[in-house]
Amino acid sequence: MIKTEKPFSAYVLVHEFPKTREARDFELVLAYRFEGSKQTQHLHWRWSYADTEAAIKGEYGLKAIREQAIAAFRQITERELKAAGEKLYSVLGEALPVRGRGLAR
Repeated sequence: MIKTEKPFSAYVLVHEFPKTREARDFELVLAYRFEGSKQTQHLHWRWSYADTEAAIKGEYGLKAIREQAIAAFRQITERELKAAGEKLYSVLGEALPVRGRGLAR
């Protein structure tokens, strides 16, 4: 479960690699803090958008492609959290979301 004050996308850094004829490649990175500690970790996910021709022609803008990538990344993150029995949540005044069981919440 993801329960944060800001939208999930506000915590995700999106890096776009140079365009190729075959695809647009992105790396999405989510930084978070472990519950009960100051230790941080980064979850990385590489995503490729293969319909570059449509993107180049303007059928889909770069913003829409990024939104699609972030939505897919959120689903993957939620699955990982569920499998671990954990949550990702925000804490007032903290820049990074917290990952843990959410016992204090």
